[in-house]
Amino acid sequence: MEALQRLLIKMYMTMNPGKTPNAEGIKAIENLAENASHSNLTSVNNNSSCQTFYKHYQTFLFEVRDEILGKRAQFWVRYMDKVLLILRFQRATKGNNFDLHLACLKDM
Repeated sequence: MEALQRLLIKMYMTMNPGKTPNAEGIKAIENLAENASHSNLTSVNNNSSCQTFYKHYQTFLFEVRDEILGKRAQFWVRYMDKVLLILRFQRATKGNNFDLHLACLKDM
């Protein structure tokens, strides 16, 4: 999953050079990667540059699902979606979260 996400982010940044986080946003993301904590996550979530990047990246993922990069890229993005669904289902089962369990079953 991480390798696929890295490839997609690299492709996104190549195709959209002006829609990347500013220096402050990149620093916040790097801090989060080096030291995963609630405060670092909050600083990334509160950074407007990171929020804008995330929105544009999500739009890019929807376009990839619609074959903007071809069928192979579409297949791998859909594969990632299914893996994330299974991970959510597993979290619901282990955490005894019945509502999330039902939502995952519905999505499956």
